[in-house]
Amino acid sequence: MTSDADRLRDEIREATAAKKRGDLPEKRYLNQVAQATVDLYRATIAARLQPGEELRLEHHVVRSHLKLNQSVLKETAQEAISLFLTDRRLLRIRCFFLPDQPLTCDDRDGTIVDEVQICDIDEVRVRREIRIGEMAAGAVTAAVAMLFQSWLRITFVFLFLLGILGVLHGLLLPTRWIEVRTAAGAPAGEPAEPIRVFALGKKSGRALAKALLRLRAGAALRGRAADGPCTLASATGDDHDRDKKNLGPGLAGPASLPRDHRPARGEGG
Repeated sequence: MTSDADRLRDEIREATAAKKRGDLPEKRYLNQVAQATVDLYRATIAARLQPGEELRLEHHVVRSHLKLNQSVLKETAQEAISLFLTDRRLLRIRCFFLPDQPLTCDDRDGTIVDEVQICDIDEVRVRREIRIGEMAAGAVTAAVAMLFQSWLRITFVFLFLLGILGVLHGLLLPTRWIEVRTAAGAPAGEPAEPIRVFALGKKSGRALAKALLRLRAGAALRGRAADGPCTLASATGDDHDRDKKNLGPGLAGPASLPRDHRPARGEGG
């Protein structure tokens, strides 16, 4: 019997083959593959849920990784990151892929699935980083405009202002993300590096960040775990019904997850 995951893998492969043949337009291909990939990740996580475990939030991001020594004509590798917060764990699915490479969410595309127990979260911190690349590009644009001002009589003002705006944007609007670190005595198998939540401007990113930031007190989490099972509700001090209300409709369990969660495009790294 074919599982949902296998059916979705076949759907992604068929869409990729149709796109290469020219039978599927680019826009339709991207929408179809994005939705099928998110559904595949959901099916993968659903198979890992424990009895009684409920999925509360999910967040999907695609980040580009352009290397300086790489040709600009060559397709850049991208990183797909999907985060799923249950009432017990934070799970992450991630893999690197090329735009025309069909994702399979298994060993064939190097997919990594890791998790952090709610009780093992020791620190949740907001990180910020100035956009150095954007500032450099803006400075170069403004410098070129100034250098060739006599030849750029019509476009000089536009290019100069565009460069200055790029510098200001990179300086005043830094990249922000959430970093989730585990306790020193966390069990083996949990990620050694912190789990990062990008694209905080997206609605799902803001909701996930809000839920994680309520878990700042790692010592309190471990103290409560000693008195009973550690869940998202016990860690934040909320009961189950209040948690459902705060997270909004359609996010109380896997069966009611919306189908319009498209991957956000995160900043390149």
